[in-house]
Amino acid sequence: PPPSSLVMATLEVSIFRAQRLKAMDLNGKSDPYVKLCLGKTKHKTKVVQKSLEPQWNETFSFPVTDAQRELLKLEVFDKDMIGRDDPLGTAMISLAALVEGETDERWINLQNVSTGSIFVAVTARNFGLRKASKSGCISTPHLGSGFRLLEVRAHSASGPALTVSEYNNVGLLEAKAIPVCQDDALSRALNMWVAAPHPDGVSVRETFKRGSDILSEVVSTTAPLAAGVANEHVPPPFQIAADEFSPGDLEWNLVVFDPAGGILAERRMFLEVYKRISEGELGSFLARVNTLWPFDRPIVLGPVLHFRGIAGNVVRTSFSAADPDGDGDADINEERVLRACMGKSGRVPWTKPVDLGLYTQVDHHGPLYYSVAALVVTKHLPGHEVEPEIRVESHKASVTKHVLAEFREGERDLFVHAKLWCFEWGVELSGEGQRVEYEVAMDGITRHHAYHVPARGAPPAFAATSCNGFHDELNRVALGPQVEGVWRQILEQHMAAAADPKPGHSPYHLILQGGDQIYADGMIDRIPELKGWEPRFKLSLEETEDLSKRFFSVYFRMYCEHWALPIQTECFASIPSIMIWDDHDIFDGWGSYQPDVQDSPAYQFIFTFARSAFSLFQLGMLPDARQPSTVTGQDVYSAAYGVGPVGFYSMDVRTERSLVQVMSEKSRGAMYSYLDAMAERNAAIRSGAAPPSAVAMQHLVVISPICMMYGDFTALEALMETHATVIGGERLELEDDLKDHWRSPNHHAERVEIIEKLLAFAYASKCRVTLVSGDVHLAAVAVLQDMRPEAQAEHGNACSIVQVVSSPVMNMPTSGSSLTLTERLSAGREALTPTLTGKVLRLPGKSTKVISARNFVEFKPHKTGADGSLSLVTTYFLEDDPDRPSFDVMPVSASAAPEFPLNK
Repeated sequence: PPPSSLVMATLEVSIFRAQRLKAMDLNGKSDPYVKLCLGKTKHKTKVVQKSLEPQWNETFSFPVTDAQRELLKLEVFDKDMIGRDDPLGTAMISLAALVEGETDERWINLQNVSTGSIFVAVTARNFGLRKASKSGCISTPHLGSGFRLLEVRAHSASGPALTVSEYNNVGLLEAKAIPVCQDDALSRALNMWVAAPHPDGVSVRETFKRGSDILSEVVSTTAPLAAGVANEHVPPPFQIAADEFSPGDLEWNLVVFDPAGGILAERRMFLEVYKRISEGELGSFLARVNTLWPFDRPIVLGPVLHFRGIAGNVVRTSFSAADPDGDGDADINEERVLRACMGKSGRVPWTKPVDLGLYTQVDHHGPLYYSVAALVVTKHLPGHEVEPEIRVESHKASVTKHVLAEFREGERDLFVHAKLWCFEWGVELSGEGQRVEYEVAMDGITRHHAYHVPARGAPPAFAATSCNGFHDELNRVALGPQVEGVWRQILEQHMAAAADPKPGHSPYHLILQGGDQIYADGMIDRIPELKGWEPRFKLSLEETEDLSKRFFSVYFRMYCEHWALPIQTECFASIPSIMIWDDHDIFDGWGSYQPDVQDSPAYQFIFTFARSAFSLFQLGMLPDARQPSTVTGQDVYSAAYGVGPVGFYSMDVRTERSLVQVMSEKSRGAMYSYLDAMAERNAAIRSGAAPPSAVAMQHLVVISPICMMYGDFTALEALMETHATVIGGERLELEDDLKDHWRSPNHHAERVEIIEKLLAFAYASKCRVTLVSGDVHLAAVAVLQDMRPEAQAEHGNACSIVQVVSSPVMNMPTSGSSLTLTERLSAGREALTPTLTGKVLRLPGKSTKVISARNFVEFKPHKTGADGSLSLVTTYFLEDDPDRPSFDVMPVSASAAPEFPLNK
């Protein structure tokens, strides 16, 4: 390597002073100090006694490994002699736009507190942007080929103003000049980074115009970028002085040329110049700009693969409802989707479900098809309508395409069209596992992906996750490049197995996403009518057409934002998903509020849009239709699938949820009908009455987003019900969390009924049942066991249902006093009935019953006998923990003891 690459990249940080800190001590002062963290390196300043204006004047050095993504975290604390130190606020500094060798001094307002700021200086050593060259470009040898920068610079020509510039490694994408109020907090640079790929080897011409006047024109050229080679040129940010323009529109034009000079793409849009923005509005403005769909990337989201099922033909969804005029074209637009969302009664209407025989598993000698759907969200600028295409040429699969939803967002000439596309196809199963390659093409850009299908009759390898988001977006920022740490592990395990497949070590064929695929709580900050509202409080809304469109837009965009991270995107495109929702896919605590709140018109109004977005994105279906694998005889989204000897049943525990029920009697009845059908099918196969090609189900994996077995919080719940523990006249939010668990006394009878039905199915079908849950932001394992000696003598390990808890994949794990309390309340056994017992257990090799770590769980099938008996090797992957607790869920055996016997 060149000598320059051997030089250590370091960040020098000087902590000078702070002002207006919050007083935490009785003397009206604080004893402040600062913790600094970058990657795995941490430092701490001295403690300044009794001061709200402390001076530290200390300098620290940090090694830098990834300047594009790393964030310097500053935490200010008040030192206490007894107990924990009190937080005085936090601040984050991005390394992405630091100029090499230059010192950047700035005042930073502290977050999560009402007052306080800190004055610091940061210097980039051997990394960062280089000073402008003679050509006017900035050399950036330390930046990779795919990045995106939003830069906000303060300047003052005739008064204080901000310039918002957005560009990637090809060129400037957008710039906005914003006059602001005089405030020192706005006089420092703010920088944000998000990932964005860009095609290699192009030249770009970008022009800014006002009327016929050309204000700026930049031409830049990039050579084709090989792996690990960085782009050398980034055009400088476009800046507008405050006195140069009156409020109005700027025209921005971008033309991308191929190496031969041909036009690959051309974009044009009008940029509104804002008149005024206050300090309080700055954060929301930056968040809005930072999440604008990238103007150099027509495919905003996807592809997101959904598993449709296995059947004797390709499973294609009936979209006839989308073509009311019968002309063969999908008549789906924003108004159509909104009508489907609302219905005449204000609730989501249902079409009559079509029983395709999927959940009874098609048994015949003919071909079987492994069917998937792929969702793609595209963005179209005015006058530039281009449709995406998906090709599966290696398997000559016929791909159908539909538009699920479409809407326009923006004002006057500044707007985009967004479309959600659904592609469906199937691949015929064969005697061997297959790698299915497919490509997504749009606007001259082609992306290549692949997924894997098991051999006909063979079991799948699969992973399980939940809780893919954050209550507080500051946690996402604090994690920096590690925000996708667990998704990276999933992708690495999948790719490693794909590169060297062998028995017991195959790539993932499915991923079970068991709830909270997004955290929609952030809608409160996006809908002005919700300002100041918190879930569990009453709410009044005027249900207008404008508000309906805004709710639809907000939920649509939240899915695009939550699922657009690069590693997660690759996982979604490489592993078909089975998804079912939980409360945060609607908003926190949905279903566990008092009836007068839960059933109020405003809550139900919001629910309709959460439900339609769930149907569109997590099921790939119109709001007024059913996915093919939906179990018949119910009014919810519970679905069933079969892949060889493994069955999957995803329980919808949110649609009908209330304080007194999780699932209605009708929906539970539909589940029991499915179990009876599967038991009859297994009996027919074992008796020889079924076709020889039929494969008996050996394992049923039931996805219950909330835990069937967890810590005993009933005493705490009773205490809160009988004591006036209130805030502002309302019960603490913790009460809603307690009532949200299956173990809440309100749900005891329903819970016992379901467990007993699952045990009866296990006995009748000679099939093991495993529960997969999430929700609780902890990793854990539990067992539910029939303690009757005669049952254990007859059915062996079928008397035991293992519950695997995988949570969170992205959110912050439970910690502190909540973790301690959960561990203590998970200590004993629970006697659900005189003969049915449950208990939370320790994972193999672990000293505690609940593990505070982001995680996922994998299940790899393993043959344990010549008769084809199958065990599921279950392994926990815990972030930053090299140990991987593992155990086998064995096949049914009358002579085998349970994996976790409770009678010892």
